[in-house]
Amino acid sequence: LRRRQRQMCIRDSNNIIVRGIKCFDLDLTLDCGQAFRWERQDDGSYKGVAMNHFLHIEKSGDDLVFYNTSEKVFNEVWRGYFDLDKDYDKICERLKNDSLLSSAIDEYYGIRILNQDSWEALVSFVISQQNNIKRIKLIISRLCETYGEKLCDGQYSFPSAETLSKLGTEDFEALGLGYRAKYLHLSLIHISEPTRLLSI
Repeated sequence: LRRRQRQMCIRDSNNIIVRGIKCFDLDLTLDCGQAFRWERQDDGSYKGVAMNHFLHIEKSGDDLVFYNTSEKVFNEVWRGYFDLDKDYDKICERLKNDSLLSSAIDEYYGIRILNQDSWEALVSFVISQQNNIKRIKLIISRLCETYGEKLCDGQYSFPSAETLSKLGTEDFEALGLGYRAKYLHLSLIHISEPTRLLSI
């Protein structure tokens, strides 16, 4: 199911262009609710942060353009994050043999599973409880702007477990987490001091 040999990565100025990308829809992948730090631009491209790296990405036909990206960062971060070496087209072809999955594949063809940072995914999951995507994005944006480190283009890194473990429930409530603030605080206690959680 690997397809690296069927793709061509080229360097164009400060950009990386990956050609021959099939089964990849940016809208379905970046705005479906599995990650919350990507924003669609007026031209259909996306800007966002993952693994503490800022990225401006665009899909044009079968070309995937990574703007202002070095080969090192592309190979160490984005190749794996977007699962570019996996042949999703072949996977979908196999799954379409199942009558129950066939219609779902037709409806959502091009969605990919993002290989996200586990810490960010955990915190985002807690924040997402009984919440909508727009509000989840807003809360996570506040969290990063308040406790993350400034990157570029007005973006911030996702705060570390060490940073968030120093905060209390009231700090998370101030960001708009509501009742979820308590659960995030408990999660942080469990991660930093697992034995202490048993006494709460």
